[in-house]
Amino acid sequence: MLYSQRDTLRSARWMLLLTLLTIFTLVMAACGGGGSEPAAEEAAPAEEAAAPAEEATEAPAEEATAEEAPAAEEAAPAEEEALGSSLIGEIEGPKIITDEANFPAEFAEAPMLTEMVDSGDLPALADRLPVPSDLLVIQPVHEIGQYGGTWRRGFTGPADGQNGHRVAGGDRFVFWDAVNFPEVVPNLAKSWEINDGGKEIILHLREGVKWSDGEPFTTADVMFWFEHMYMNEELVPVRSPFFNVDEGATLEATDEYTLRFTFPFENSLFLEVLGSSVNVFGGQAIFGNTGMGGFAPAHYLEQFHPDFADQADIDAKVAEEGFDNWVNLFKDKNTWQRNPDLPVLTPWKTENPITTDNWVLVRNPYYFGVDTDGNQLPYIDRISMTLAEDLEVLNLRA
Repeated sequence: MLYSQRDTLRSARWMLLLTLLTIFTLVMAACGGGGSEPAAEEAAPAEEAAAPAEEATEAPAEEATAEEAPAAEEAAPAEEEALGSSLIGEIEGPKIITDEANFPAEFAEAPMLTEMVDSGDLPALADRLPVPSDLLVIQPVHEIGQYGGTWRRGFTGPADGQNGHRVAGGDRFVFWDAVNFPEVVPNLAKSWEINDGGKEIILHLREGVKWSDGEPFTTADVMFWFEHMYMNEELVPVRSPFFNVDEGATLEATDEYTLRFTFPFENSLFLEVLGSSVNVFGGQAIFGNTGMGGFAPAHYLEQFHPDFADQADIDAKVAEEGFDNWVNLFKDKNTWQRNPDLPVLTPWKTENPITTDNWVLVRNPYYFGVDTDGNQLPYIDRISMTLAEDLEVLNLRA
């Protein structure tokens, strides 16, 4: 039975909410129950004191009843307190600055990148960032960071890609706001329009964003993914219910930086889909190896796709790389954690693959984000993850 994207996302959100409420309820019960029960016990003597008054006149009884009201009022604040709020503390997250008046006017880069610019191995910073009006400007949670250093972590093997994704996989069109969930904030898309109740969604991409190899990122990369990956039944045999082309969903590029999504129904939740970890638009870093993600570097991947390259050349690459067909070769080449040659849009890119004992990520010199002082992000030069197949060893190293 077919179901809509709206129903699926709403069900997922309600299930998450119910799960959280259940967890908080169990925790509160384990701590001795809710805070309103003692107030009820304190109110009991007042009721006993009112009993003799009934034998005299009704007036004192009314006064006793009035005396009970403050106890009920005192209990009210405990009921208004959000369930579990004392357990999770304050939620914090970076803020995306969207007012151009607050954009920085001057920019800086990491010393390691300045050395590459000076040696002629890298263009100047101004040529690597988006046009000034389309920058992703991020206000740090606490303070402006300092450049340099290596973040040392561990991982448990080639299947542990999530260990890198959770810190470096920020390549979606939009994000859920870290503090005001489920509000949506810009990322690769700088703005959007919702028309006809959600039957049409327009996304405006940032002009001047570049892949990690310096090539421009445009709607051509989105349409390459849609037409030659998502719609290719060998690469994606089962398409997502969150973007169901069989039920009438469509995607087109109206220019280099504008995308138009249409639906046969009012899909007001589609922006939340774009900001979520749903595979179809969850980003190349996490879902590129499955043919999903929402975009892909056409200029690089075309050489492995039979719609663009000679089949004999592809077959030769398949044999050379040790695969049994072009599909597995293509997916491997579009795997963020395995292929150091893959152009990416994430803050860091793979330098040493996850198939080794030391998975290393290095800063992306073309990353499109800066902080509020104009420092190109990220701050940290490298992320180095050391293999520990035994979880006990991994914990001991922590």
